[in-house]
Amino acid sequence: MPRERLTKRFAAAADGKKKKSQSKGDMQRNTAGFEYDKSKAKHLKRALHNINVSLGTLLAAMKDLALLRGSDITPDGLLGGRGFIMNYREMKSHLNEAIGNLSDVTDTLADELNNPKWGLSKSEMHAVKKEKEEVLDKVDDAEDVGESIETGKPTEEAEVVEEDAVEAAPDPQIDPEDVVYSAEMEAIDRYKKLLEGDTKDRTASVLSKNILANLSQGE
Repeated sequence: MPRERLTKRFAAAADGKKKKSQSKGDMQRNTAGFEYDKSKAKHLKRALHNINVSLGTLLAAMKDLALLRGSDITPDGLLGGRGFIMNYREMKSHLNEAIGNLSDVTDTLADELNNPKWGLSKSEMHAVKKEKEEVLDKVDDAEDVGESIETGKPTEEAEVVEEDAVEAAPDPQIDPEDVVYSAEMEAIDRYKKLLEGDTKDRTASVLSKNILANLSQGE
């Protein structure tokens, strides 16, 4: 028995479609007399791939939201302006619902392409199976992120991102101008020693004498 997906629970709670989704399993196909055209299957495969890509984009958006608490970005629990205003929690539920719905579409497309009457080769069938597995992985990730959003606890990935941000932050006691100034002073000091002949490098010492000689002639 497949486990109930968190995204489906959110969708059912949001719009009351639970009964409707359960009734889909009772549907029966009638394909008698239909002639399958393999050239049309490529459009189904392309749609499956593009939805898989879309799920990845939605998941990335959910991870961004998982890094934020509502109190960080809204004083009243709402987002938007005069054009359209939405409850922040409702917006996140819509994202969860969209992922759940797209996942259902990919399940349907993958099952359809598994029909041997489409005449797909073994490599094509393997590609379809791989796409479906990737979708399932993304839905699982979305469930983890969705749970972190609902509970207010950041995901492990979010914690790593925050730690990396702290480690990458520059030391506030060091000003970039100080670094540039320090480098300039070091170069001036080296040039001064070169002119004075105060160096152990014999080549540099000879060059310094030539520089001083040229300067004397210029005067």
